[in-house]
Amino acid sequence: MLGTGSPVVLLHGLTASGRYWGAAFDELAADHRLIVPDLLGFGASPRPDGLYGPEEHAAAVCACLDALQVHEPTVFVAHSAAAAVAMWIGKSRAGRVRALICVSPPFYPDRAAAVRHLSGLGFMARLFANDGRLAELACTWMCRHRELAARLAVLARPDLPAEIATDSVQHSWASYSRSLRRLVLDADTARWLAQVDAPVVIVAGDADPVCDQRWLRELASRGPATRFCAWPGHHHLPLLRPIELVELIREYARRP
Repeated sequence: MLGTGSPVVLLHGLTASGRYWGAAFDELAADHRLIVPDLLGFGASPRPDGLYGPEEHAAAVCACLDALQVHEPTVFVAHSAAAAVAMWIGKSRAGRVRALICVSPPFYPDRAAAVRHLSGLGFMARLFANDGRLAELACTWMCRHRELAARLAVLARPDLPAEIATDSVQHSWASYSRSLRRLVLDADTARWLAQVDAPVVIVAGDADPVCDQRWLRELASRGPATRFCAWPGHHHLPLLRPIELVELIREYARRP
């Protein structure tokens, strides 16, 4: 934890770690207590053989905050699948939340729509956006050859900083597949959103193939405290537009 002031929590998506939030976000520590954990089962966090649903992830995040003695309302900023974790915290632990900022969230109307949408993203996306046997074999191989897999990940993703590509293999099959299933494929985010009293901001890149833009706009229209922002860019808006995102976070972190 860095800094003083109202707390801000940055949550990374699947196959990432807290290092996803680069140095541009460190300046938030000048005005706020900045907490950047690794989600349960990813990065340097423990990888128990658990359920990895929204409740388990939310409990792990809140246990981290308790250990740091952070108890007041917090701005949760969540990228990709972690947006479901933030939404769950918002609906089940309202007293902890000042605002939710969901960046590039893979929210879909139902499981069939999620599978259909993700299946259209190409072979590698289809492979790792499901929990089938082929994906399990690939993930198990990476776990057994993590150092080699990390080097290959850097070569395969030249568009990402090396440390972020490297961290993409720091998980287990259980943490990956169960998080994917319960945070993306089976997440009932529309119902969860209806139970959130705090302000919610949904930010999506206008060229992000992961996001269902129409559905995100529909979700935002349902709540008076929900706002939708379409920014130029793709799925990795925290890497593409960190300055704009920092300003958005500050806007909500300064609110009473």
